[in-house]
Amino acid sequence: MKCTDCNEKVATQLHPYLLCDNCWAERFSKQYVNGESIPFKKLFEDNLKKRGLWIKKGESRDSWNERCASKGKTSKLLHGIKVSESKGEKTPTVGEG
Repeated sequence: MKCTDCNEKVATQLHPYLLCDNCWAERFSKQYVNGESIPFKKLFEDNLKKRGLWIKKGESRDSWNERCASKGKTSKLLHGIKVSESKGEKTPTVGEG
């Protein structure tokens, strides 16, 4: 069954409509912040922009992904969790600071 909105991807959500994950998120994924209903994708974009992690004009996806990964590896919030490139396993490390 195909998504009734984009008519391209396979529907993964069957109720209330046949929708793919992306189209379902566009229609229904909301967060309530300070009493206001905000689409999740917009909230996510705004938070990345506040942290200087939104994609820059002319930046490639690969470059953007690398910049975000680099920031995540030094994040105190993420405790400097690094991903082993050879095995793809998470290896927790203690960050400084």
